[in-house]
Amino acid sequence: MVSFPSISSLRASALLLALLALNACSQDAESTAQTEAQSSAERNASAASKTTAVSDSANHAVAECILAAKDDPCAIMSDAAVRESFGLAEQELSYQQIAMGNPSCRASWNGGRQQSIDLGAAGTHSTAVDDEAGINSIIMINDDVERAAQMFAMQTRSRSAEEKRKLAEHTAEQVGRSESIDEEHQEMAQDFARSMMSKLDYQAVEGVGDAAAWGGVGRFKQLAVRVANVRFEVSVTVAEDEAKNREAAIEFAKNVLSYCE
Repeated sequence: MVSFPSISSLRASALLLALLALNACSQDAESTAQTEAQSSAERNASAASKTTAVSDSANHAVAECILAAKDDPCAIMSDAAVRESFGLAEQELSYQQIAMGNPSCRASWNGGRQQSIDLGAAGTHSTAVDDEAGINSIIMINDDVERAAQMFAMQTRSRSAEEKRKLAEHTAEQVGRSESIDEEHQEMAQDFARSMMSKLDYQAVEGVGDAAAWGGVGRFKQLAVRVANVRFEVSVTVAEDEAKNREAAIEFAKNVLSYCE
């Protein structure tokens, strides 16, 4: 009997490749922007970043603390920070370190949450799921703080429809070259990756680190935070409502930063 990959596994593979492609595009944002004839988006991002770069020197110690946890993010996810952020008292916390790609750390607990799963013609099914919070993608953006500020602003800016279209096509090409998805299912995976990248969106968040933005693709959104020349991302899932996850991620990021102060 011939077995075929499930739709969910294809989507997971395509999503992973899409996120990797997005990260690669983000790392290359500075050089890409330079070839676009100093577009208005770049000028605005550069101007915004310069207003915050002046105060970055005071946060170098915090940045160094965050960067030191690059290979072990769990080191800065204290029980106190997690419990304070999410109002947890007696709940048992479970921690998982994930080494795939950039190391990440995820805390999970039973918050009594139910998640609805759409089964198509069969209706919906509700199942118990854990709440989660994590830290991932800790990197030094650039040696120079001002340059790092400009690059972060470019990476997390609002993109035009044309920029999203180009990014979607670039990502689909990356997925198409992947050896982890067989040829028969390449088109389906490319369509999914293209759809995800076309939904890329970021919104600036005030009062977290030197700069922060909530965004990403589809329902896979995270809070990107910059402190001096270091970037990290916070992911939180405590509700089906994006606004609640966003606010929880902001509070969690503030407590992580307080740990390093």
